[in-house]
Amino acid sequence: MTRRTRGWIHASSLAVPGRAGDDQRILYEIEHNVEGFERILLCRLLTQQFARSRLMPRAMYLFGQEADRLAQTLSERAGRRLASVSTSGTSLRDYYLSDVGLDRFSKLGVIFNYDESRGEFAYDGKVYRELIKRFPHTDEAKLARQRLESN
Repeated sequence: MTRRTRGWIHASSLAVPGRAGDDQRILYEIEHNVEGFERILLCRLLTQQFARSRLMPRAMYLFGQEADRLAQTLSERAGRRLASVSTSGTSLRDYYLSDVGLDRFSKLGVIFNYDESRGEFAYDGKVYRELIKRFPHTDEAKLARQRLESN
């Protein structure tokens, strides 16, 4: 640590698991102000650091929903990059699953598979299954079941 490091952090940027309302503030950010990697990151933060929050099912569902949306975005980007690549001798699946764009998400526990029949990434649905197991009687679990059945 250096003595030359100075600065400040705005109080509204801090969230403390034991402080009332901080889980709601994070969920508001997730629902209204962020998307993509940042949304996944905040959902992960909420589910890990605020594990006793009544907002857990909602955060888990939003995590899965964003992972599904990201699968489409990543598929489009990978498709554009791979359009000019010769795939002779290697399966398209190998090309897709070696995409460096997946690394940052796998570090957060988001796993994408390659669906060969559709030619695109698909989120593996882990958070949906966990949501159904942990909170089976919530509205979010019902939505998660529907999402898993549609795949």
